Amino acid sequence: WKGSLKYVHFNIVQRVSYTAILGVTSYRRTLFKNIDLTGVGLPPSQQKILSGMSFSFSPQYHVPALIPSFEIPDCMKVDYVAKLTVGRSQNEVFGEITSDYDYYGYC
Repeated sequence: WKGSLKYVHFNIVQRVSYTAILGVTSYRRTLFKNIDLTGVGLPPSQQKILSGMSFSFSPQYHVPALIPSFEIPDCMKVDYVAKLTVGRSQNEVFGEITSDYDYYGYC
């Protein structure tokens, strides 16, 4: 793209999946919920990253208190991934990348 990046956000995402039995049938359905936890953006000294420019920084991120990852077979699973989101603004996101791309593969 030719525009600059003004929005860079790093955070942790809590991923929850749970299995439900619907109605009187034995039909099982697995449902998913991603919960974005607080995160950090570009340092105050860097308002944007211009097109064609590279920029690296170590975010000052303090990991919040989290419940440990766990799984109850055939019931629910809770785990976490790190997520990086980039765009022109919070409402104009170009893309995001997480530390684990196989989220739905374990069901």
